[in-house]
Amino acid sequence: MASKPQVHFAVIDPPTPSWWRRNRHIVLLILGLIIGHQWGIGHASAHTPPAPKPSHAPATPGRSTVTPLPTHVCTPRKAA
Repeated sequence: MASKPQVHFAVIDPPTPSWWRRNRHIVLLILGLIIGHQWGIGHASAHTPPAPKPSHAPATPGRSTVTPLPTHVCTPRKAA
């Protein structure tokens, strides 16, 4: 009888990854945070709210410009 063939594995350690490959996620995270922070600060400080537009009718003192809602009288139902 023939013997079973034997499989020999050559154990080869993979080469150590470069500094960039080991730390690129950290570098990209920090760059994203810095760029996002600068973008947020730059847009927030540059934004000025528009000046209020003058109204068409000047408000007179003592008069309300708000129209009151009509009041409705509710009468209770009569018992049947």
